[in-house]
Formats: sequence, structure tokens, C-alpha cells
Amino acid sequence: MRNQSREAILDAAMELFATQGFHNTSISQITKKAGVSKGLVYNYFEKKEDLMKGIMMRLVSEGEHIWLPISREPDPKKRLILIIDATFDYISRKREYVRIMTGLALQMQDFPELEDFIKVRYTQELPVYATLLEEIGIPHPREEAILIAAMLDGIGMQSIVLGDAYD
Repeated sequence: MRNQSREAILDAAMELFATQGFHNTSISQITKKAGVSKGLVYNYFEKKEDLMKGIMMRLVSEGEHIWLPISREPDPKKRLILIIDATFDYISRKREYVRIMTGLALQMQDFPELEDFIKVRYTQELPVYATLLEEIGIPHPREEAILIAAMLDGIGMQSIVLGDAYD
């Protein structure tokens, strides 16, 4: 029950942050959407920024859950395809998270507590792609990894803008 309440609060906050923006969302709106009291929200989260941290930690946990089976694939080409497929699947199923992550990346100066966390998580992707590309034998794997990351970011952004019209 306790975990369900916390998750309901995070779900409500995520939806509101994604649709209204972090700064335009109040704790009162989150409590109303989650169907809980303000006291319960403050029992789990001291301030609104802590809700964003909770969402980020949930995102990290989901990402680790997705990456674990992929990391076990011995063939680097198949592993790269699995990563790209998983990314496309995630973008299509979790558009709210993609919207929040994109918004955070563009407004990191507004979230000093999360800026380092976001940068570290983002920069961890490039070496994974570069290593795979190097194992495959692609020339200039670091530069190609940057292009892959940019492509996936662009796909995420277009998915947000175009919604269901983006196939």
C-alpha cells in the first residue's frame, strides 16, 4: 500500500511535469491527480525537486532493467540492434519520460541538484555505443557513437512533437 501511494504520486507528478512543465505544476495539482493528501506527498518527498529526483531514479531503474538482458548478448551487432530496438520501443511506450528528459536536458540550469546526475547518465551511453562500434569494426567509433546518440535523441524529440503521427 505504501509503495502504491508513492508510485501514484510519482505517476501524477510525471504526467503533470510532462504536460504542464515542472515550474507550472504545483504540489496541490499533484495531490489532486494522485488522489492523496499533501501530507502524504510531503511524507515521501520534502519538495517538488525531490519528486523529479524520484522520477529520475525510476527512469534509471527501468533503464537498468532493459539493459541487463541486452548486455548479455555476445554478438556486438545483435547487441547494437537490441539497443536501438529497445530505445524505439521505450520512446513509443514512455513518451512522458522522453518529454521530461528532453525538458530537463534543455533546462538543466533550473535543476542544479540534477544537472550532474543527468550529465553522468547521458555520457555513459557514448562509451557503450563506441565500444560496440569498435567491436564491429566501424572506423571512428567515438564519432559514430555521437551520431547514433544524436539520432536517437532526435527520434525521441520528433516523437514528442508529432505524437502518434510519428511512425
